[in-house]
Amino acid sequence: MANDTGVQPKGEIAKRAREVTQSSSEVNIDINFQIIEQFSAELYDNPRRAIEELVCNSYDAGASDCYISTPQDDSDRLLVLDNGESMDMEGIEWLWRVAESPKARDLGPDRTNHNRQQIGKFGVGKLAAFALGSRLTYIANKGDTTRIISVDQSQLEDRKVSDSPPFPVYEISTDKAREKFSDIFAKVPNPWEQNWDTWTLALVEDIQPENTGNQLMPWLLERMINSSIPISSNFEVYLNGEQISKSERDADPLVSIDVTDSDAIEEIEDGLKSYWKNNSSEYDSREDVPETKYRCQIEEFDLPNDTSKSIAGIHVPNLGPVIGSAEIYESKLDTKDQQERGFHDHGFKITVRGKLLNRHSPKWGIDEIGYKWWKQFTAELEIPGLDQTLLVQRDSTKRDRREPEIAKEVAHKLYNLSRRERDQLESESDSSDHSDYEPKSLTNRVGSKTPNQTYEAVSGLNNGKSPVEPEEVDIIQRTQSTSDYPVEFDDSAGNIVINEEHSLYKLLVEDQDIEPNLRETFGEVYASSLLLLGYLRFNLSEEDYGTIDQAEEFFDYALRSAADSFRPHVDYLKTEIETAVYEDDRSIIETVADAFQHIRFGNVNRSAGGEHRFIEIPLSSTNPEIKIQSIGDRGKVRIDDDLSILAPGERFDRTFCVAREYGKDSDELDQIRSASPDGVTFATTEAVKYIIECHYKRRFTYSQVVDILHYEGTPDSMISHIDDVWGQTPEQKLVLKVLKEAHRIQTQRENVTPSVGALTIADSLSEYNREDIENTVEALSTLTNRVRQSSQSDEFYLNSSPDDILQELGNTTGITGIENKNAQLSDY
Repeated sequence: MANDTGVQPKGEIAKRAREVTQSSSEVNIDINFQIIEQFSAELYDNPRRAIEELVCNSYDAGASDCYISTPQDDSDRLLVLDNGESMDMEGIEWLWRVAESPKARDLGPDRTNHNRQQIGKFGVGKLAAFALGSRLTYIANKGDTTRIISVDQSQLEDRKVSDSPPFPVYEISTDKAREKFSDIFAKVPNPWEQNWDTWTLALVEDIQPENTGNQLMPWLLERMINSSIPISSNFEVYLNGEQISKSERDADPLVSIDVTDSDAIEEIEDGLKSYWKNNSSEYDSREDVPETKYRCQIEEFDLPNDTSKSIAGIHVPNLGPVIGSAEIYESKLDTKDQQERGFHDHGFKITVRGKLLNRHSPKWGIDEIGYKWWKQFTAELEIPGLDQTLLVQRDSTKRDRREPEIAKEVAHKLYNLSRRERDQLESESDSSDHSDYEPKSLTNRVGSKTPNQTYEAVSGLNNGKSPVEPEEVDIIQRTQSTSDYPVEFDDSAGNIVINEEHSLYKLLVEDQDIEPNLRETFGEVYASSLLLLGYLRFNLSEEDYGTIDQAEEFFDYALRSAADSFRPHVDYLKTEIETAVYEDDRSIIETVADAFQHIRFGNVNRSAGGEHRFIEIPLSSTNPEIKIQSIGDRGKVRIDDDLSILAPGERFDRTFCVAREYGKDSDELDQIRSASPDGVTFATTEAVKYIIECHYKRRFTYSQVVDILHYEGTPDSMISHIDDVWGQTPEQKLVLKVLKEAHRIQTQRENVTPSVGALTIADSLSEYNREDIENTVEALSTLTNRVRQSSQSDEFYLNSSPDDILQELGNTTGITGIENKNAQLSDY
């Protein structure tokens, strides 16, 4: 038995190793408990990602086979076995150095080994296992020696890096190791029986129950590995005895475009010109942008998973190689089962050195995505130049680098080109079906019947600017925010623009059962409504423009309500928010703004220039404007984030910040709140989802909206506060007095409308202040829809009798009217 020094490892495997080892070496574990706790929780925030990281290590080791056995309960182990190049003593020493990796040190800038571009470079992958369990053991066999090292988290607690404990590395002959440890391989192939000369087994023990059995979701792990890691005939992965195979599509694509196609290069170069013109102060126009910024060249590049082979791609200035293609299929790529589980096969799949970058974000943070063919579209692009911009978890990029922005421009242009080709195919198909009929534009057809009115309608849309002839007006589709209006007039181009992102039109575009010509008909209905508003604007005086604007807003909400009949919009909005937190700050801001706009939680607007989204609270005494903001990485706010951007500034009254998590613990949360500017409400995505859920059951009044958006408590306590606010109902006695006095004014005084001011000076309401009365009137309007408030003054009108209003109020709040059955309304 070896004379161990330093730490004596825990666990059965270490005990067995001590029994058969004649000598052992030592390795210092230069990692303290806090580092393990932080990295395993922060970088690998679910146990499946930890397993995926171990598989990546197998890939980098040049393995051709990798076997995974997941634990069935908390007494079981996780096993990851591979036949790649294993570790000698030097390799094991490198294994336990955080932020150092021999891949980055020895392999040069290309980091190529075993004919593979190496995925790992940060030296933190070994910490992934601690997201699963508290003990990690490596059994590494190379030649005729088997080495074993076992590290338990508990043995690193209360130790500093300067006090790094030495752990023994047991060195055993291969024959003796085979005799002593063969039983460990009951669930994976026995490497000695496979005659592997070099192999590594990673074991994780003391696993939390929630990381075992079906709770680990092995089916989701299979999909993660399938989609995220370069599986091929050169690297086969087996999960619980079953091989993970790349799925093949059943049908051929209708559109297929490689990045080396001349049309694709022309489209990408055009996009790069616009990018540099819009994002660099050096260039005043597209013509000023030099060729060195946009000219793309076709070249041969190494395949990431087999560098002995090459493939054609394009070299993009300031980015480097881009390899891959885009395709559009006849049918949606996501099955119903995949959608229910939150999976997606459509969209962009961006890989860096073969590893998927944007697992949770098929749009990859590109906001302006037209949805007509989006669910049938996929693009697989290898962009190795993003490697230098990756953050440690390798699923997001640094924000201050050009490369990700340029790469997104390339991807977006590739989608636009694919989409146009698919539109062309559809147009050709429609032409063959209706070869004898070529319809004119909507304004041409309407103008042939009512030429004068059509001219007035178009002129009204143009607001008296340079005249636009009706026959020159086209209807086009454009990707805008879902909270923008469904249809607008672009006076710079003279076109009517259909917003593809608006909820109802988006549903029509995505529905495969709706014929294309029917979608176009819906678009013309949208355009016709806008022409009607233009006609009114031309023929009415400027003092009526406010009413026309309200009509446009009403049309917007009517279409949103129609969209709700297609799907349970509350569940949809909540799912959108859950997805957005894994993308970027802009996605969170836009998604929350869109959700609030959809349920009308205040009026959501966009500031001049589109820089900010904010909520305006109408019908309140101050009409506050609250900026919607998000910071942090993938919805997690940390103390070293730029908290200054949360400041409301002079433009806004307050900031409503939304994130998935604030700080790793309560101490960091306190630091974040203390270091943040004044006037910030910290809300979690769970709180936002709860707002949507409550608002759907019963609308918040605007005064309650103000209360929630101005909440000054901790993020964790916000849901409780929302519950309290939602549970508040108007004071029964005050409701009855307001209804009585308003009813008296309406019925006894001709041409006089009740107002908050009039009620404030009424004797029957002398015990209440103006704010109480104002909030009660607003509550009656919001909760019953039977009290109409003026948006221009404090006047209001009862559309129903007080008894009917009370009955409606009882249906929503529990206020049932007069408590004493013998009492009359006049008694109050």
